Amino acid sequence: MKKLKLKFDHKATKFTKSNLKCFAALSAYIYEDSTDFMDTVKYRIGKKSFEKKIIKDDKIGTQIVTYRLLKKKEDHIIITFRGSLELKDWWTNSKFNLTKIRDEVGNKLKGKVHNGFHQILQSLWPMLSDYLAKYPHARLWFTGHSLGGALAVLSAYKLCDTYMIKGIYTFGQPRIGNTKFMHHYNSILFDKTFRVVHDKDIVARIPTQSMSYSHVGDLIFIKGKGKVLKGNEKWSYWVTFWERVSVFLDEIRNLEMIEDHLISNYINAIFDSKKAMRKLQRQNQFVLRNSRIR
Repeated sequence: MKKLKLKFDHKATKFTKSNLKCFAALSAYIYEDSTDFMDTVKYRIGKKSFEKKIIKDDKIGTQIVTYRLLKKKEDHIIITFRGSLELKDWWTNSKFNLTKIRDEVGNKLKGKVHNGFHQILQSLWPMLSDYLAKYPHARLWFTGHSLGGALAVLSAYKLCDTYMIKGIYTFGQPRIGNTKFMHHYNSILFDKTFRVVHDKDIVARIPTQSMSYSHVGDLIFIKGKGKVLKGNEKWSYWVTFWERVSVFLDEIRNLEMIEDHLISNYINAIFDSKKAMRKLQRQNQFVLRNSRIR
């Protein structure tokens, strides 16, 4: 079976399809990553070598995987957040009220964000902050699927005054904050944030605008067979329809649109292959078996 090529372009200053594929793969891998090893391991993405580390909060079952690029003049670190494994539980347990957010040094940031997402990030923050303190001049990249995408955006927002943010790629990310948050976030990170939405993915349309939520970043819309439409290009009927409609959470559980939210379907669409997810899983397992534990 032919391998799927992955390439991380650490020099990129705008959206690239190579980084789209790379970050989609990492957002999928994190659902499979074993927490049996908590030490740093050597890991390869394409032709580049990385130092890989898992950071986990056992209380909430959410984890972060970091990849630090080796043998470069400056540190580049990819920070990957895992989404929720149980979508129905995610809807049930979500706290949709809005709350204030603070930056890395405790200053209040503009706007309000989803309280549930904020609480999860706060539980992970001490571990992530301790890790990043070792690399004060690092260039940071963020990615994640679903809840992981929301945590990636919030982390970049909190760290943008203390670190150089190079790029944020999210997949099936829900709305995160109110209009004030959106305007301030976009004034800083819009051209570095790429919000990837697969076709009819319903999660990317909630919480709804009627609940005082707004999206951030540049939309990258993935239609069937891997067609990529960037933000200002023509959207399909379904995209505009679901952006406007008010959806009740009790109804969402039974909608077929949840299928388009699955990370496996994002992978298959982005790589334009029904077997893409299986190929990536095998490649990841092979690399992990050959990783050198430090």
